Amino acid sequence: HPKTLQPCMYDMVTKRYFFNAGTGQFKYEYTFDTLEYIESTGAQWIDTGIATTSNDFGFTLDAMPLTSSDTYPIGSSDGDKRFFGIRSNSSSVFAYGWQWYKSSGASQSYVNIKTQMSLNWLNSKQVSIGNDVSELQDAVIDNGRNISLFGVSGGLLWKGRIYRATISNDYQVVADYIPVRKLDGTVCMYDFISGEFKVNAGSGAVVAG
Repeated sequence: HPKTLQPCMYDMVTKRYFFNAGTGQFKYEYTFDTLEYIESTGAQWIDTGIATTSNDFGFTLDAMPLTSSDTYPIGSSDGDKRFFGIRSNSSSVFAYGWQWYKSSGASQSYVNIKTQMSLNWLNSKQVSIGNDVSELQDAVIDNGRNISLFGVSGGLLWKGRIYRATISNDYQVVADYIPVRKLDGTVCMYDFISGEFKVNAGSGAVVAG
């Protein structure tokens, strides 16, 4: 369990943890410490290795923007402005590739606020920022480029914190990332689905939180 560190089973569908109902303890292999978040200073990003090969991809993201600059916490691009991802700044949110734009007004700044964002999660054709939910228009996201965390295909790097990130393709969860510190000290994201660590592909070092 990410907080109690007790060995257990996690159900990706119901998002519930199931603990030992018997006596004694399970044996398990310990390979990392869980973190609350990892933070990019605007120079770090993570390549998920998952390419947007259809218009059915989506994600949920628990994140905190630390700047109002025009950058992306998650997404992909083929270099021709075919973006998959949400751009957030102090008073506006964009879902590029989905022909969607929302100006929330300066009174609804997302900077320094932990916020849940989602885009077409489980092919819902919806976008949400906090408690605001809107329907999406036609998507153009099948660009074949890998989805990045803290940026868009390694560009437009984002300064902020990510607490958790989950990617879906159609109605299937294909990646579920939590921030961790490996036993060798590397701060990165761990994918519950693949069992792989995803490390910084940019310069400098991500910040452990």
